[in-house]
Amino acid sequence: MKRVVFAGNSRVTVDDVAVPEPGPGDVLVRVGASAICGSEMKSYHSPSAWPGNTGHEIVGEVAADAAGTPWRAGDRVAVNIITGCGECMACRGGDRRFCAQQGYVFNGHGEYVAVPAINLMPLPDDLPYDEGVLLGGDTLGVAYHALSRVQLRPRDTVAVVGCGPVGLGFVRLLAFYGVRTIVVELGPYRRDLAQRLGAEITIDPGAGDALAAIREATGGRGVDVGIDASGSDPGVNLALDAVRDEGQFIFAGAGHKATINPWSQFLEKELTAYGVWYFVDRDYFGLLDLYRQGLTVRDLITHRFALDDAEAAYLTFAHGESGKVIFEANGK
Repeated sequence: MKRVVFAGNSRVTVDDVAVPEPGPGDVLVRVGASAICGSEMKSYHSPSAWPGNTGHEIVGEVAADAAGTPWRAGDRVAVNIITGCGECMACRGGDRRFCAQQGYVFNGHGEYVAVPAINLMPLPDDLPYDEGVLLGGDTLGVAYHALSRVQLRPRDTVAVVGCGPVGLGFVRLLAFYGVRTIVVELGPYRRDLAQRLGAEITIDPGAGDALAAIREATGGRGVDVGIDASGSDPGVNLALDAVRDEGQFIFAGAGHKATINPWSQFLEKELTAYGVWYFVDRDYFGLLDLYRQGLTVRDLITHRFALDDAEAAYLTFAHGESGKVIFEANGK
């Protein structure tokens, strides 16, 4: 079968490898669609080859009956990639993110992938694979999980700093919720896409004082909720500074370091902050409910590729002129 492999120094190859053999409790999934995530860029740009971790946003169908599991050949599924021991309190509570034996499902950019049965979630028959991979992956899962923790009101104003795929997922959901959204994004392509997805105001931080622009747009008060989806030190600080007194903040970027001011950004304003990096199964089912209520997600997808065109797909994503980039591994 074909599988995309990171070859080092911003190169990928499409290798011919054996179809994976499912282990005990695993299910073989024939991939219908997978999506490139921004978190893959670190491995993509690394000077070293990473043969086994491309692709973790995956939907498809069960390829064969899986003994000892409820899954049967032909069942359509989405994949929650966080694995665990299955026995601890975290796993039993349905949240493997906090399992001491936490692991991940990778190799989704291929024709088949072996997945623990516990990680599969049913994909409705009428939901296309390309839309299903958005509902069952990071793009909307992280945004939904984060927004379920804050208290949003209909007249709130929210600032989203950084419009990679996760930031765009926030924009799409906030627009569906009817919340006024301000976007701060360096790239003109993604600013335009954010506007098409429902952002009311888009700001280029390279063209002037972005914080002053947010203050002006909110009558000097600041936003009710600030979201950093950039993972950068400037992005974190801008989103924090933009929040009003007694406002709320979401750390949603994948960055690891930022220098912040606890007094002026948190204590003095009595800010409430949340951190979020992935989602849980119940969030997926919540997104399915929103989809049934009219949430549209297809406009998040800007590019589609076959596996053989993986090099072009990663170059497109790395240049920042894309929304969600999809692989259709089996021609669906």
